[in-house]
This record gives sequence, C-alpha cells and structure tokens, in this order.
Amino acid sequence: MTLYKYIFAGLVKRVENLWNRLLGVEKRNLLRKAKGRVLEIGVGTGVNAKYYRKGINFIGLEPNPSMYKYLRKNTRANGLKVKIVTGFAEKIPLANNCVDTVVSTHVLCSVNNVDRVLSEIKRVLKHGGKFIFIEHVGAKNRLLRFVQNFANPVWAFLMDGCQVNRDLEESIRSKFKKVYVKRKYVRVPSRIIAPHILGIAKKQ
Repeated sequence: MTLYKYIFAGLVKRVENLWNRLLGVEKRNLLRKAKGRVLEIGVGTGVNAKYYRKGINFIGLEPNPSMYKYLRKNTRANGLKVKIVTGFAEKIPLANNCVDTVVSTHVLCSVNNVDRVLSEIKRVLKHGGKFIFIEHVGAKNRLLRFVQNFANPVWAFLMDGCQVNRDLEESIRSKFKKVYVKRKYVRVPSRIIAPHILGIAKKQ
C-alpha cells in the first residue's frame, strides 16, 4: 500500500460525496433497478451503497486496498453485505455469465482500455443482464470540447488517469445493441467534467 493510494482514497471519499449531492436523484432512480447478483466496478468507498435495494448479492471490484475500510463501513451502514474482489475492470476475476447487473459510476473515465472493460462487463453479465452507468464524457459543445482536450493531459496527471474527453456513449453503443442514454450537464465547480451520460445497456 503506497502513501499515494492512501491519500487518494481520502480524496475520492470527499469527491464521491459531492457527486451524491449533485446526482443523488439520478443515482437512486438508476441503481434501484440493480437486481440479483450485482457487480460494481471501481466501487471505491462504497458511496453508492445507500441507493441499492436491500437483499441484493453485492460484489465490489476495487484495485486500491486503501478504499476497503470505507467500503465496508458504507455497505454495513446501509444494510448490505459486500464481497470485495481485488482487481481491475480490464480483467474481471469472475466467470462468464455470472452476474445480473454491472454498475459503473465515474469509472470508465480512468480505465486504461475502455473497449476491454466493456467487453469484460458484457462477458460477466448474464443474457438479459443490465449494465447501469453514470459517467462524465467529452462535450458536444465545440468550445468546451476544445477546453477539455487542452486541459486533459494535466487533469489526467493530477487525477490518477481520469480522462475528461472520452466519447463513452459511442463506446457503449459499439458493444451493446440495446442502450438507453440520457445526457445531463451537471453544475460542478469544474465545467470540464460537467457533461454526463446516464443510462442502461442490456445484454441480449
């Protein structure tokens, strides 16, 4: 466990609480649809725990062990039992067709290989399973997209690889045939992470 990972875990906890204040309604509406065996990739501190239905079989995939104490605390406080799996979303250590729902909130921005992660999500989902996502994305507005592209190298360096200009909607649509997506501009202090997509993709 490095000092950086420990400090970053504390920072993530504060940022995740901000996202809950700004996107709490959307999170509740979407994550209440998570049923059965639920895998959340990049689960972090477990800040989404309060939005899930009680009784789900919850699995949290997280590569940073410094997050685990927060994760256990948040899930326990919200009546969930969590199975913590150490690993990366590019190679999910679970069998094929074994989960009913996969959840990703502000994770695809920072993975090393988006296509690989989406392929892994599709692999572990059962047929008819759902991928629920809330992600910040590259802007449609040309001026804001220019600013995102300009700022991205510095932002990624400071924020553990987070990319602000990814076209994640196109990536998701390339892997799933049935996709519902809503775009939302979130009023955050830094406008380069304001454009969001929220939705559900279904494995057929």
